[in-house]
Amino acid sequence: VALDGERCLCALSRIPFTKVDRFADLSYSIGGEDYGVKRGLIALSFTTQGRVWTMYGIHLKSRLGSETDAVLNRKEREGEATAVRNCIAKDAGAGMWILAGDTNDSPGSGTWKRLSQKGDMKLGTALRALDSNGEAWTYHYTSHDVYERIDMLLCSPPMCEMLVEGSAKIFDGPGSEQASDHRLIYVDLDFPDIPAAAQPEAGR
Repeated sequence: VALDGERCLCALSRIPFTKVDRFADLSYSIGGEDYGVKRGLIALSFTTQGRVWTMYGIHLKSRLGSETDAVLNRKEREGEATAVRNCIAKDAGAGMWILAGDTNDSPGSGTWKRLSQKGDMKLGTALRALDSNGEAWTYHYTSHDVYERIDMLLCSPPMCEMLVEGSAKIFDGPGSEQASDHRLIYVDLDFPDIPAAAQPEAGR
């Protein structure tokens, strides 16, 4: 539980995880005023085929409110993205990780740029998931009648090596519209066995 006592992050997993970390005190500043990442950051650690990797979950500041609120909301999302990115960069570095969640912003926004890059260093690649019609939107913004891609799958470079090519998908099958106002995005991962260390030759 982070600053928002009503809205929380959670994760469901069919495979066992080795550890859960909750980052509830991430902070940033806007105009000299301190803010906190309202829903925090959750991290699940796994060990698969001898490889340790992490899945991060996020849900950034919403866009609810007036047009006046929109400017502050955008700055808060960018601040939250920066705080999350700094935590991941410090905690996982160049390790194997994937970040998933609702950014409430679209590709090309400052929010996405802050999550995927720190200065000149690229931290991860945002996967472009597609539905059965080849479309990439994940949310229908009803009040504006706009279809947007605001849900992110971000993979670190080592994690990208585990991706099954072309497997980033949006589920648009039966029941998908009733399950959530966002469409499910997913990707398949393949973890090859780590080759055993070469045995020393006889007599050596």
